[in-house]
Amino acid sequence: MAAYKWDNLILFMEQLSTATKLKLPLDKTIASMSRESLDRRWAGAQQSVSELVRMGSPLAEAMDNYPQFFPGMVRRLIRVGEEGNILPKMLSSLSRYIQTAREIQHRLQKCMIYPLIIWTLLLLDIGILVTFVFPKFYEMFEATSGGGSNTILWFLGVGPSVLLIGEGLLLIVVWIVIGWLSADIEGRSTASSLSQRIVYYLPFIGSLQRHAKAAEACEVLGLLVDGGHNVRDAIQIAKLAMDNAPMHKALEEVDTALISGEPYEEVEASSLIPPTSLWMISETGGKPELGQALLGIAQYHRRQVDSLSSLIRELIEPLLLFSIAVMGGGTIIVFYTGLFQLGPSNLFF
Repeated sequence: MAAYKWDNLILFMEQLSTATKLKLPLDKTIASMSRESLDRRWAGAQQSVSELVRMGSPLAEAMDNYPQFFPGMVRRLIRVGEEGNILPKMLSSLSRYIQTAREIQHRLQKCMIYPLIIWTLLLLDIGILVTFVFPKFYEMFEATSGGGSNTILWFLGVGPSVLLIGEGLLLIVVWIVIGWLSADIEGRSTASSLSQRIVYYLPFIGSLQRHAKAAEACEVLGLLVDGGHNVRDAIQIAKLAMDNAPMHKALEEVDTALISGEPYEEVEASSLIPPTSLWMISETGGKPELGQALLGIAQYHRRQVDSLSSLIRELIEPLLLFSIAVMGGGTIIVFYTGLFQLGPSNLFF
């Protein structure tokens, strides 16, 4: 899961947002926060950022020196806030966004709790059977039949172990997928452009990713326009926050439409920015109402991310429990199949 300490980051953004609204100096605010922190490494990073800001460095540039504490998405959006003179609003938006991402991550992680507990109990049961029970049956088979011991050994020992290991591998794969999904929602994914395109068309997960990216794009553009920037300037600044080539291309298409005065027509179908939003931007031009409209669209996509993450959790947990139940039933079948290898006359003494 996340390498970042998100609780520290959420508090940092919330306090910094409040400080900028009150027009307090950033360097002194960050220095004060560093003295409150109980985490020495985190406190040291904050202190260094404070000193760099005091020396005249932009906040995003100071954070670039500590990528292990400040995710790329956070640094990019703060840079947008500084470039667009909307840092207080951007910090407030970031605080809400990170809190939502953290809640989604916890929600997805929770779907692994019961399957892991049940799998651990099955692991203990199989361990007891392999250690104490199976050897007795194996000895009984050796005493009552003259050969074929490899078959009975496989059924009694290896068979259940193979099923258990297979289930463990499935849990690991699901854990990795959840970690990757959380990373992308949090804006710190390192996936290639090709893999991102593939994932966007997967059921449920693809929709979740598309809504997350659309929310990010609409909110950044909405904040910039609402902060007084004209649409073309907002587009150029917003591109700083986006590390997705199709999204860049879509914004450039809208910019071209604004320059030419021609109606916008979608060219890149996988831009992830809703075509209707792009059309609205090109048609409304510099109307001040556009900012609030885009922020409203961003909130819609945030709600979709929340509901889809709940749906994915509700699907993953029962599917994992079902697979464990199948594995448990398969273990019983393998166990009794091994017993039947003894022959009807040797099952009991």
